[in-house]
Amino acid sequence: MRKLSRSRKSMELSINFIVVMIISIVVFALGIFFVKQIYTYATKTTEDTAGQFDLQVQNLLCDARDIVCIPKDSVEFGKEKNPYYGVVITYVGSATEQEFVLKVSPKKYVSGTNSETDISTDGTKANWIKISSGTFTIKNNGVAKKKIALTPTSAQSGTYIFDVRVCKLISDPCSVDSSPPDGIYDDQYGPTQKIYLYVP
Repeated sequence: MRKLSRSRKSMELSINFIVVMIISIVVFALGIFFVKQIYTYATKTTEDTAGQFDLQVQNLLCDARDIVCIPKDSVEFGKEKNPYYGVVITYVGSATEQEFVLKVSPKKYVSGTNSETDISTDGTKANWIKISSGTFTIKNNGVAKKKIALTPTSAQSGTYIFDVRVCKLISDPCSVDSSPPDGIYDDQYGPTQKIYLYVP
């Protein structure tokens, strides 16, 4: 009878131990999950705050009279973790809203010895261009902020120059196939801007 009682107590202790272990594992797993969620939220909040601050700085660097502005027009490749160029567009016109498209095209390459090469027809350089969106609409007196990233592959050391145009949306806005002599298209909004990529 005593042996049976001892066996029963031992079994109860084993079961209790297993239950405690299962509960501990579940609590530990939930703890890791919640810590991960908090970390993800904190990282996203930090990135959002940094992005808002960046846009505020861009607004300060742009003149109120500029309808198209690139606050930071030069980037050294490899120096910044995620290099990009911000384009700030302010629409002032007769329509209640206007649809636009951002056009970026290769222009020149300047080597270390200051010799210039036309790269306007270089498809490889055109593939470097990454734009945040296609067409976009701005209300009258409204502002839009767009991003341009250049992701060079096998780039020689030197400076790469790209033309940036904001164009009113038509069938083929600001076509780079037939550049006008003055560099300004009838459907172009604001002057042509330039961005520079320095490759060390």
